Amino acid sequence: MSQFRMIKDYKDIEHIRTSFNRLAKETFGIDFESWYARGFWNDRYICYSMLDGDRVIANISMSKLSICIEGKTYEAIQIGTVMTHPDYRKQGLARQLMEAIYRDYDERCDFYYLFGNDFAYDFYRKLGFSPSQEHTFTMAYHNHEKPSGGMRQLHINQPEDLALIMRLTKNKAYIDKSFGIKDEQALLLFYMLYVYTDDIFYLEDKDTIVMYKIEDGVLVLIDVISENQVPVDSLLPYIATEDVKQVEFLFTPNIDTTSMVVKALEKEDSTTMFRHLNHTFNKPFRFSACSHA
Repeated sequence: MSQFRMIKDYKDIEHIRTSFNRLAKETFGIDFESWYARGFWNDRYICYSMLDGDRVIANISMSKLSICIEGKTYEAIQIGTVMTHPDYRKQGLARQLMEAIYRDYDERCDFYYLFGNDFAYDFYRKLGFSPSQEHTFTMAYHNHEKPSGGMRQLHINQPEDLALIMRLTKNKAYIDKSFGIKDEQALLLFYMLYVYTDDIFYLEDKDTIVMYKIEDGVLVLIDVISENQVPVDSLLPYIATEDVKQVEFLFTPNIDTTSMVVKALEKEDSTTMFRHLNHTFNKPFRFSACSHA
């Protein structure tokens, strides 16, 4: 009999959540407390953790997402925040947690996926995950004319802006139905709160949030958040400056053009892996940057 016990879906139990945050900060340098306190940690992000007493010593989190692949919608589980305290490694705790998730969700989801570190690659293979190739999407661009419609920066700490952000992230449509993600509100809010705080803008004419930055003449389009499927190229004139010569998309764009350059995505110390995905990818794809758990 194991001396440890498993607990799941405990975000509202303060002392256990505090212990989880401590391990996450030690492992990844991330503290989820502000995300929780703001009400952004919803029921689609669930922790499965192993406890020694009341101390979280290992964790695997799962995020429930809807993914559209070539027009068909799948209910997917993303595996993330995989961590074990150094003093408790090599005891099979992560395997036990993953098997518990399988028991709970094998009959309730279409497939699982994750972004695995190289050191854990063999571990995930043994758990039934197979690697798959993501791609980068870039294209040359020059802005000839700027539309007159208004654009303003959003600040997640401003109540009026937050209300707008909450509405659009909750009702976000697929960017592209060849490969698109939705129901990722909790993850989007995490990235807005911690990572891309200064890169959130609202296009009033389009009722659309665009997350982007411009670096050395390259417009890096991070995400597009709208209640409707908006052609991404229709947004570029609003945000591209005169010095922009190229656009890089951190998601699968819905742009059909021969000028799009598609290459294999090379990620340092990370491999995209799927389990139980009974589908062959006929088109290049990229998970949106703000959907990574």
